[in-house]
Amino acid sequence: MHLFTIMEKMDQDEVSFDEFVPGLVSFCLFTRSELLGFMFDLLDQDKDGFVSKVDIFNYLLQMKQG
Repeated sequence: MHLFTIMEKMDQDEVSFDEFVPGLVSFCLFTRSELLGFMFDLLDQDKDGFVSKVDIFNYLLQMKQG
């Protein structure tokens, strides 16, 4: 969901092709450390600087709900 939030510019319910391609390309150009930092930020939902069990549980729950 976080990925789509970053890409969405106009409509909050869908991502157009014009929004998807530049977003996908930018993720493909990430270095390993940038990708790990992005994943850390994605999992650290309360932004306290730690990925806790609660953060992971909330992320997985969000993925299950779609």
